[in-house]
Amino acid sequence: MDEYGWLEGKLQKKQGKCYVWDMFRKKWVRLTSEEFVRQHTAYHLVEKLGYPKSLVKLEGCIRASRQLKRADIVVYNRKGQAFIVVECKSPVKPLQHKVLMQTAQYNIYLKAPFLLITNGLQYHCWKVDHINKTCHPLQELPRFDPI
Repeated sequence: MDEYGWLEGKLQKKQGKCYVWDMFRKKWVRLTSEEFVRQHTAYHLVEKLGYPKSLVKLEGCIRASRQLKRADIVVYNRKGQAFIVVECKSPVKPLQHKVLMQTAQYNIYLKAPFLLITNGLQYHCWKVDHINKTCHPLQELPRFDPI
């Protein structure tokens, strides 16, 4: 399967707009450039890095103080704790510091040990040390550890 083989049979056009089948949310969603990055990133986490599909949640709600926020992707560990918080942007949007800050804001409540931002063309990943309140950049995304 080529890199975009996951799209095969998963696209349809309705009323002049393109939709993609979201295997995580089990519904057709409008295929925007950001949605493409979200779907491709989730597929990569499952198919290439070994994360179980059941532990990957797309557009999950986060209660932040009195507001509801929506993280693009949250990957959980087997104990139900957030493991990676992912923020996806359109390929035309640069991965600026404010994208990391947006992801870090979500993580105040989730307490995941990893943050990932991507625009589909590049990605940046960090290991979060919640005790010392620091972030360390990683060269590669962490693979799923079944333990």
